Amino acid sequence: MKHAMKKLCQYLAVFLLLFASLPARLAADNPAAGDSVPIESDWGFSDFGFWNVQAFAGIKGPDFLPEAEGWFKLFMGGGRYGDGWLYYPDGEKYIDSSFKFDGAYFNALGIHALLGMDLGFLYDKRLSKNRLLSQLYLRSDRRWHISNSDGPTNIMDSGLAEKDGYWESSIFTRLLLDYIKEDKIYRLKHGVSGELLLEWTPGINWNRLAGTNDYFRAGAKVHGYFTIINNRFVSLYSANRFVADILFGNEIPPHAQRYVGGFLKEVASGYAVKGLAPFSYDANLRLILNNELRLVFPSMPLPLGVKPELFVFVNSSLADGMDYRLGSFAEGLYTGGAGMLFSWLDSRLKPITEMSVYTSYSFSDKHWKLFNLVIKKRMF
Repeated sequence: MKHAMKKLCQYLAVFLLLFASLPARLAADNPAAGDSVPIESDWGFSDFGFWNVQAFAGIKGPDFLPEAEGWFKLFMGGGRYGDGWLYYPDGEKYIDSSFKFDGAYFNALGIHALLGMDLGFLYDKRLSKNRLLSQLYLRSDRRWHISNSDGPTNIMDSGLAEKDGYWESSIFTRLLLDYIKEDKIYRLKHGVSGELLLEWTPGINWNRLAGTNDYFRAGAKVHGYFTIINNRFVSLYSANRFVADILFGNEIPPHAQRYVGGFLKEVASGYAVKGLAPFSYDANLRLILNNELRLVFPSMPLPLGVKPELFVFVNSSLADGMDYRLGSFAEGLYTGGAGMLFSWLDSRLKPITEMSVYTSYSFSDKHWKLFNLVIKKRMF
C-alpha cells in the first residue's frame, strides 16, 4: 500500500510540475529571443445540474511528439446530488414493481476533481479535430450523505462502510477513436466512434478514510450517429450507443455498482437506461444498448440560445446481479419512451447544459412513468 501511495503522489507531483513549467518551456521554444509567446488556453463550464456545476481550465502543452497535440486540463465540480440505495437497512434488496422504495433515495453533498492530460493524434480537417485521443487523469471524488426530510435513510442505518459517504481517488485512462462529425448549425451528428477505458482505484490508506475502495473498472463504448433529414428547418438523425462495463477487485464499493464508467461517470439505471427506477439493478457486469431518433429544429427562435429537440428511445440492458452471470436476453431490462430536450448553447454553439422532459415505460417492471425531468448534459 505504501508503495502504491508513493507512486500516486509522484504522478500528482509530475502533473503539477508540468503545469508550472509550461510557460517557460513554451518561451524556450520561441526562436526569437525576447519575443513573447502566447499560451493557448481554454476554460468554461462543462456541465450544470439542478444543484451542481462543473467547470474546467486547460492550457496547451508543448509538442511532445510529431503531429501530436497535448493539453493539460483540470476539471472541478460540486454541489448537491441525488443518490439511491434500493435495499433495506439489513441489506435485503427491494422487490417492488410499484417504484415506491421507502428510505431508498437520499441526497449527497459532493466535490470532485480530475487533473491530467489529453494527447491527440491524426488531425482531420474535415472533422476539425483529432481522430485519435488518449487520456490520463487522476480523479478524486468525495461525497457526504445527508438525511432527507423524513430523517435518516436506509443506507445511513445500514452496516456499510460508506453509510455516511465515501472518498475515492483513482487513475483513469482512455483511448478514443473518433470519426464523428458535428454540424453545429443543423444540430446534427454523423459518424462512429469507439473507446476503451480502464480505471484503477487502489486500496491505499486515503481510499479507506471514508468507505473501502480497492477495485478496477474496465469498459468499452461504441457510438453511431446517422443523418436521415438535414436542412435548416428540421433535422432528423439516429443516435445509437453500446456500452460494456465490468468491475473487479478485492473491495468493490456499492456506489461503484450503480454507475457506468467513463471520463464522466453516469448513473446506470434511470439515466443511462431511461425508464428504469433510478439507481436500481446494481451490477458488476453490465451491457447497455441505447437507440434514439432525434428531431431537431435548428431555426426555431427561442430566447437565451435555447435549441429544442424531440426524441423517442428504446433501451435494453443486461445486468448481472453482482454474480458475473448475465443470463438470457429474456431476463434483460427493456424500456421505451418519448420526450423533449432543450439545449442551452454558448457562443461556440456548444451545449452548456440540457434539460430533458420525457415519459417512459419499463417492459421489465411493467411500470409507466408519465413525467421524468433531468437537468444535465446527455452522455451521447
